[in-house]
Amino acid sequence: MKEKMSAILIVMITSVLSCNIFDNDCDKINKFYREDTFNITIEKKSRKGRRFYWEGVDSLNKKIKEESISGFLAELTDSLAIGDKVVKRQGELVYLVFKKDRVDSFYRPVCK
Repeated sequence: MKEKMSAILIVMITSVLSCNIFDNDCDKINKFYREDTFNITIEKKSRKGRRFYWEGVDSLNKKIKEESISGFLAELTDSLAIGDKVVKRQGELVYLVFKKDRVDSFYRPVCK
């Protein structure tokens, strides 16, 4: 429980600091989020409010856990099913969700 609270606190502090560091400069904020990358096949998921949690494996069968407080990713979690693959490529602001019969894409609006 203590570890989860520490992780949540780190995410919250990072969110607050990122606003101050970037001074609402959309180009810098978008560049920051473009660096993120992952490829995960969902084995477990949950969402409570703005908090989301994913667990799965990456393309190398390495266990991956994603947990954060993010309005965008919490909303994305609602559309996921067990077995879906979520891909976020470096340099993009689009999350691809590979389902059994289609591919959905979600654009992460960082700032306007």
